[in-house]
Amino acid sequence: MSTFKLLFVIALVPAILAVLVLLFIREAHVRPQKRENIFSAYKSLSKDYKHYLFSAAIFSLAYFSFGFLLLKAYMVGFQMKDVVLLYALFNVASVLVAAPIGKLGDYIGRKSIITTSFILYLLMSIGFIFASTKLHVILLFILFGVFYSIDEGQSKAFISDLERKKKGTAMGLYNFITGIIYLPASLIAGYLWTLNPGYAFIFAAMLSLLAAVFFLFWKRE
Repeated sequence: MSTFKLLFVIALVPAILAVLVLLFIREAHVRPQKRENIFSAYKSLSKDYKHYLFSAAIFSLAYFSFGFLLLKAYMVGFQMKDVVLLYALFNVASVLVAAPIGKLGDYIGRKSIITTSFILYLLMSIGFIFASTKLHVILLFILFGVFYSIDEGQSKAFISDLERKKKGTAMGLYNFITGIIYLPASLIAGYLWTLNPGYAFIFAAMLSLLAAVFFLFWKRE
């Protein structure tokens, strides 16, 4: 079985299990509510949330496809069959640190932990510019797993803290804005990669720094 077929099989198993689990979930009956359009929803949200949304939007331009990291690993010397192991390493690192990071976020505050995630992505991007050995790449994939755990869990917790009465609206708008930006982010990274692979990581590092600085200037209402 080729590496790519193995990747699809690995991805297919949890997808099937997820669908099976959904079949046994009973949806609670709720009273229909009036829908807000995206513009009126934005106006009703707090300044604190809007500042974080802009910070996340800046950072999203640096958040290119996972495939570029795998391409760099291939350039360093990893074979295609090793891609599965690197992806597994990233996932294991993300899962292992999820609970400790959640507790740390409760202790030092969401703002500090999210700023840390921007800095981690900055360090990871710089690391991939200079990575020249397999050990460097392995350590950077672990670092990316730690970052991903923060980004997936703490960003949503932070939004819930900022918008306790409009969590769904705030979360939906956040996913909408960042989701739209992810596409041009990967296109820009792809273009820079064709010029020089290091340019893509330099671009990501610069935007990560900009997002961190912009976010730190936020003073909560």
